[in-house]
Amino acid sequence: MVDSTSRDKLLLVNEVGLFRRADIEPDGIVEIGCEILQSRHSKMAPLEADPEWKIEIRPAHTWNKRTNTLLNQFDEIPGFQASGRGALEYRLVKAQTKTKALEGSGEGSGAKVTSNLDNAVQSQKPRHYLRFYPTKLDKFPQQNDKNPDPMDIILPLVVGPLYVEDNSNNSNLSRKDTSSSLPSSSPSVNTYAPPELWPDTTEMVYDTYRMFNTKNNVVIHESWDSGIPGKIWDSALVMLDVLKKMAAVKPEYLSSKHIVDLSAGTGLLGLYLASLMTKESDSQVKCGKITITELDEALALIDKNVDLNQYLVPDQPNDISSVTTTIRLATKPLLWGNLEQAAECGKADVILASDVLYESEFFEDLVKTFVDLSTSETRIYIGYKRRGFEAADERRFWALCGEHFDVSFLTADNSQDTDSCLVPFSALATGVQLYRLTVKHTSLI
Repeated sequence: MVDSTSRDKLLLVNEVGLFRRADIEPDGIVEIGCEILQSRHSKMAPLEADPEWKIEIRPAHTWNKRTNTLLNQFDEIPGFQASGRGALEYRLVKAQTKTKALEGSGEGSGAKVTSNLDNAVQSQKPRHYLRFYPTKLDKFPQQNDKNPDPMDIILPLVVGPLYVEDNSNNSNLSRKDTSSSLPSSSPSVNTYAPPELWPDTTEMVYDTYRMFNTKNNVVIHESWDSGIPGKIWDSALVMLDVLKKMAAVKPEYLSSKHIVDLSAGTGLLGLYLASLMTKESDSQVKCGKITITELDEALALIDKNVDLNQYLVPDQPNDISSVTTTIRLATKPLLWGNLEQAAECGKADVILASDVLYESEFFEDLVKTFVDLSTSETRIYIGYKRRGFEAADERRFWALCGEHFDVSFLTADNSQDTDSCLVPFSALATGVQLYRLTVKHTSLI
C-alpha cells in the first residue's frame, strides 16, 4: 500500500475550455471515479488494466479559497459539487490476489509477462496512467431521461505517464516521467494538499489524453494551445457516435472503402475507424484505406496521435504481435481548393467532415475540395454546430453544395431516410446538426 495519499484537482469545462455556471450550479453533482491503467508497449496504446494494483479514492480535504487553507474536514463527494472546480484524493493499493498472468513472475517484481510483448519491451518498466470518469450525475442540466447513457455527457480524462516504485516495504505512485531514475518513495510534501500549497520547485511532469474504447483502444492527445485544430470539439464526438452506429448497422458503408477524415484536427475519427478495421476488432468493418488530412502546419498533432496508436499503422515496428492490420492509413496535407493536394489524397468513397464551417470566406474552397475528392458514389457526412453564422451564411453554403450535391439534413425521426438510424442522441444533446451530401446525377465528377 502506498504510504501517502495524493490529490487531483479537476476542472469541468465545455468544448472551448470554459466552465459555465449554468452547467452545474446551484446544486448539481458529478461524482468521479478513478482507475489505474498501464502501457507495456513502446508507444502508448493500447492501455490495459493492471491487475496488480487498484485505486482507492475518497472525497478531498476541503480547501478554503478565502483563506487559502486546507481544513481538517472532507468534501461531501469525490468530484464536483455545485462548482466547475472539483477534487478527489486517491491512493494506490496492492491487489490482494494475483491473476494467473502474474503467477511465477517473481515476488514483488510487478511484471506481467504476456505473449504480446517482445523481450525488449518486457524489460521496460511499465508506464501507468490514471483515468478519471463520471460515476454519478445528480441535478446535472444536460441529464435527460431519453439519453441511453447519461455518463457519455462528460468525457473521461487520462493523466500520465506515472511510474510505480515497488520497494517490498512500501510503494508509491509518482507523476515524474523519468527513464533514468525513478522518483523517491518518500514525498517531501503533503501530497493530498492542493497545488497552491506545494513548493514552487515541485516537479509535476505529466500530460493528459482522451481514451476511446474499442477492442483495444485509441488514445488522443489534445493541444489546446494549437487553436481550432488542437482540440476535440462536440461535432467530432457526435460524428464518432455516427461512426459507431454506421459500423454496427451499415458496415457496408465503410468496409473495404477509402474514407477521408477531412480537416481532422486531432485525427480522432480516422484513428477510431482504423481501430475498427483491425482483425481483432468485433466490428464487421473490413480493412480499407484511411486518409487523415489537415493543413500542413496542423499535421504534427495528428502525426503524434498516430504515433501514440502505432499498433494501427501497418508495416511499422509493432510490439503487439496479437494485433494484425492491413489497413492503409496515411496523413496528408490538404488545403481546401488545392487540386494537387486533393489528387494526392485520392478519390474517396466516404468523406467525414466535422466542424469545417467556421469561416464563410472559405466556403467555395471547401465545396471545391468536396468535388475534387468525390466520385459519383461518394457519401459526405458533415457534423455542424451553429456558433455564430447568420442564417444567410448557412443558406449560401448549402446552396453552394447544392450545385453539385443533393443535401439531406439527417434526423432520428425521419423514417423516410435510411440513414436516420445513424443519428445519435448526442446530436440532440449538443446541438450538432448532421448532413449527408451525395453527388447529383446531373453533376459531372
